[in-house]
Amino acid sequence: MYWLHAPTVSHDDMDNFAAQSFQRAEHAEKSGYFTKEIVPFTVSVNDKDPATGTTSRRRVTVTKDDGIRYGTTKENLLKIRSAFPQWGYGRTTGGNASQITDGAAAETTKPYYTLIGAC
Repeated sequence: MYWLHAPTVSHDDMDNFAAQSFQRAEHAEKSGYFTKEIVPFTVSVNDKDPATGTTSRRRVTVTKDDGIRYGTTKENLLKIRSAFPQWGYGRTTGGNASQITDGAAAETTKPYYTLIGAC
């Protein structure tokens, strides 16, 4: 994690990059660029009614990436506090850091790339 200590990567730089990345992803999703990339799948979920406490089961079909933060701007990202203040740099936040789904995507594509000899 060289960038962690790199004086040339500021909090401002990180927020600019993150905002631009989310804006590009939002545009791509709304323009339909991801429709051939995402295979819809159906899962069962439990819903609990807060008023009665009863639980019901329903099926949900996932058809798009839920990791895109729509409407993200640099100004919004600047309002988020540092995720790791103990490091003393205060640049990484929940808004400009990778999501856990990024790692999941890497793990699911890894066998494919290993199979075709890309790794």
